[in-house]
Amino acid sequence: MNLKGLFLGLFISILSTLIFLLVCEFFLRSTNFVSTPSRMQPVDPTSPISHFEPNREFIYAKGWNSSIYAENKVNDYGFNTIINFKNLPKKNRIALIGDSYIEAQHINKGKNVAEILNKKNINIFPIGISGAPLSQYIAFYKFAKNNLNVEKFIFFIVSNDFYDSFLDVKGAPGHHYFDYSNNMELVLVNYKPSLFKIFIRESALVNYFYRQLEFKGIYRKIFDNNDKRYQKNTYNNIDQKKEKRSREAIDEFINYISINSNSNDILFVLDADRISIYDNLKINEEKLQSKLFKYFQEYAKLKGIKVLNLDNYYVQDYKKNKKKFNFENDYHLNEYGHNFIAEILYKEYFNQN
Repeated sequence: MNLKGLFLGLFISILSTLIFLLVCEFFLRSTNFVSTPSRMQPVDPTSPISHFEPNREFIYAKGWNSSIYAENKVNDYGFNTIINFKNLPKKNRIALIGDSYIEAQHINKGKNVAEILNKKNINIFPIGISGAPLSQYIAFYKFAKNNLNVEKFIFFIVSNDFYDSFLDVKGAPGHHYFDYSNNMELVLVNYKPSLFKIFIRESALVNYFYRQLEFKGIYRKIFDNNDKRYQKNTYNNIDQKKEKRSREAIDEFINYISINSNSNDILFVLDADRISIYDNLKINEEKLQSKLFKYFQEYAKLKGIKVLNLDNYYVQDYKKNKKKFNFENDYHLNEYGHNFIAEILYKEYFNQN
C-alpha cells in the first residue's frame, strides 16, 4: 500500500469513528434515560461552598438500562432540592447537612428527607453535596449560620465521613479538609473545571459512559483493588492508623460544633451497618464502621449533644416489612429509606405523631 492509500484509509477510519460517535450522541440525546450534567460550579475563597448551577433541572441515572432514574431540581442557592431558601420563613430555620445521602440525586425531586418534612410544615432544608466529609460539614454549618439565619442543625452521619476528612487522605477539589500536619486547620481545596471539562460534560455519550456506567468506579475496582474505603460505605478492612485518624476527625468535628453551638440546637443522626441488618437482622459490632458510630455517639453525648442512632429503627422495620432502605445496586437511600428516616425524625425529634 502506498503512502496516499495509507492516509486515505486512516482518514476514512477516523471519519467513520466520528460519524459513529455522533450518531450515538444524537441517539442518546433523543432518549429519556441518560444522565445530564449537574454542573458543579467553581469553588475558591470568593465562593467557598460547593454547589451546582442554580435554578435548573438535571437527570441522574445509573446502570446501562437506567435501573436508577431520577429527575432533579437545583434551587436558588445551587443545592439539589425543590426548596428555594429565599422563600422560606425567616424564623425557626433548620438545616439538614450531609453528603450525597442528603444531596439525594438518586430519587425524584420533592421526595428526599428534608422535602418530606418541609411538606409537614417544618421549616427545614437540605445542604448536601456528594463526597462531603465531616470537615466539609463544618463549612456547611458556617455557611448556613452566617448566610441563611439557621437556628437549628441536623447532621446526617455516614461511615465514609470520618477518614475522608483529612487533606492527605482524600483532598478532592471543592471541599474543606482537616490538615493533619498543620494543627487540624480547615483547608479548602479549590475547584475550577477546565474549558474542556465544561464542554465535554454536556455530552450525552460522555455522561452515559462516565457517570451512568461509572467507568471511574470500574477502573478503581480493577486497578486499585486494595482500596476498600468506598466498598458499600463501610470500613471492613481498615487498619489501626485509619481507625485512630477517624476518631481524631470525629473529635475535631464534635468539638467545633459543641463550642460554637447551643447543644439543644444540634442533632446528629447516625446511619448504620444496613448490610449486616439485611443479612443477620442485627448490627455487626465488630465492623469498624459500627465501632466508629458507637464512638461518635458516646463522644457527642459527652458533649451534651443529642444523637439519633438509626440502627435499632432499621432492625425493627426490616424485621417487620422486609424492605431495604437502599437500592439493590447502590447503597444510597431509596425512596422508602428517605420516607422512613423522615418519619423517624418527625416522631422522635419534632415530637409529632
